[in-house]
Amino acid sequence: MTGIGGMMEGNMCNPVVYDLLYEMGWRTKPVELTNWIERYTTYRYGTVSENAIDAWKILLNTVYNGPARQEGTTESILCARPGLQVKSAFKYGTSKLYYCQDSLVLALKMLLSASDSLSHLETYRYDLVDVARQCLANHSQQVYKEWVNAFNDKNIEMYEKHSAAFLKLINEQDSLLATRPEFLLGKWIAKAREMGTSPAEKDLFEWNARMIITTWAHGSVAHELNDYAHREWSGMLKGYYLPRWQMYFDYLGQKLQGNQATEPDFIKWETNWAYQKESFQALPQGNEINMVKHLANTYFN
Repeated sequence: MTGIGGMMEGNMCNPVVYDLLYEMGWRTKPVELTNWIERYTTYRYGTVSENAIDAWKILLNTVYNGPARQEGTTESILCARPGLQVKSAFKYGTSKLYYCQDSLVLALKMLLSASDSLSHLETYRYDLVDVARQCLANHSQQVYKEWVNAFNDKNIEMYEKHSAAFLKLINEQDSLLATRPEFLLGKWIAKAREMGTSPAEKDLFEWNARMIITTWAHGSVAHELNDYAHREWSGMLKGYYLPRWQMYFDYLGQKLQGNQATEPDFIKWETNWAYQKESFQALPQGNEINMVKHLANTYFN
């Protein structure tokens, strides 16, 4: 048997990558990617949209033009265990951008400008949310740097301002991702519980579903593989990453004011979170187009 297969550690994302990968079995020559992305955009949306095509050309030359030696994606620091020197979410990952954020924002605006003719398409709505998600994740790096500088300068007023801005960004990201079924923690947990045949088994499967996207395991392994998944999902952002950052902001805020404060025990908190049973939405809420317009006007105008 001859063919092409894939063994992804993460899937259900970046459909453009797998579209190209799985057609390579029918090709005998290298792909001319600019022409390919034009055709891809047209058949993905079922019509010719020059703004959408131009947006995808930018994506091709930015986020989909990563360094050959980089393992994994550029990670969002919103998903990282808090600290003053955060470089990535996963211990061995990176949050370094290899492209210009302004170019990605331009792609977002061009994609958004095609909404009048494409907004009825699920593929378009998914892509729009996904690009906006990445723009927000990238923007968080600037907010984070301003927060760190405020702490190092012992400027309490600016520290509180940038802490609040960072937490607001997490909430905004959560609301954005809540509009799409592909980005819901509640759906992930619900699917896990459905597999159980008894209440005890349902709880066990939920614990596993929570652990694999957070600590991965117990004990020392949890420290090594913590946030390996770093899922940017609605529910994860508001229910996991936000309270974790809030704890750290509160801790350093107390220190800035000269008060005694105990540093948060993140491993203990993360481990306990996997055992919790709070519910998260399993169905999308809100309008993708309106949410992206709001974010574009708020952060990228």
